[in-house]
Parts: sequence; structure tokens; C-alpha cells
Amino acid sequence: MHKALSHISTTITINIIIWTIFINWAWKWKVFYPWLVPFPNLSGEWEGTLKSNWKNKSLEPIPTEIKVTQTFFNVQVRIKTNESTSYSTAASFDIDKDRGLQQLFYSYLNTPKSSVRDRSEIHYGTTLLNFEGFNVTSIEGEYWTSRETTGEIKLNKKTLPNTV
Repeated sequence: MHKALSHISTTITINIIIWTIFINWAWKWKVFYPWLVPFPNLSGEWEGTLKSNWKNKSLEPIPTEIKVTQTFFNVQVRIKTNESTSYSTAASFDIDKDRGLQQLFYSYLNTPKSSVRDRSEIHYGTTLLNFEGFNVTSIEGEYWTSRETTGEIKLNKKTLPNTV
């Protein structure tokens, strides 16, 4: 009986270690796409523009930086512009080959700098980003907010400088 419990304990420990490695790192390995991991690794820094219909104005595109932090079970998105920062509150992939969809949805809380809150209040929003394939270098989509504004977003993945 003691020997059986020892084997069970060892088996559980090995499984926990393997799953921890997979969930945090190994899911990113190309060998697992798409048969085990149906979504791409979007982790990293992205830059691009937002185009908003705020107050029915035709505004110039707003330069935007986004940081995506992703594990097998979690996606977090942080957005920065010159006037505000947003943090995702929930995120989910919608991958459907039959409909030709590869999308990331996320909801967020946007907090403008205090100096602009007289014209841009704190608000919630949701973003839908479309992409193709597993080696994603550009994403585009749309967003809508609790302020009843909508807009378009276009992003390109930042490339790391060559290190020699």
C-alpha cells in the first residue's frame, strides 16, 4: 500500500510539472499548432492607430501602443495613448474555421489622464480584433464604448531590434 501511494504521488507531481510547463511556455511551440492549440501567440508589443467617431468629429488617427500578455488560459491587453490607459477586464478568442473567423474579443476599462477628464471621462469598452493564421504580424478591428463612441483600430507587431 505504501509503495502504491508513493507511485501515485510521483505521478501527480510529474503531471503538475508537465502541465505547468505547457500552460506557461510550451503551448507557444509551433509543433502544437493547430491540432492542440487553436489560437496564436499574440504576446508582445503592438503599435498602430485608433480612429474614433468621438463627438461625431472626424478626428485624426490616434497613435496607440498595445501590450499583450498571454498564457494558455489567459490574455491580458494594456493600451496606451497620449491621453489614456486601458486595461482588459476579460478576453476570449473566437476561432471558427467553418465561418473563417479568427478573432480576439476583450472588454476594458479606460482611464484618461486627469488633465483631460473634463472632455474624456473614464469608461468601459469592448474591442474585436481580426487576424489570420498563427504567425500574426498585423491585426485590425473595431471597438465600442459605454460613451456611445465607436472606432477602428489597426495594429502591427513591433519587431525587436537586431542584437549583434
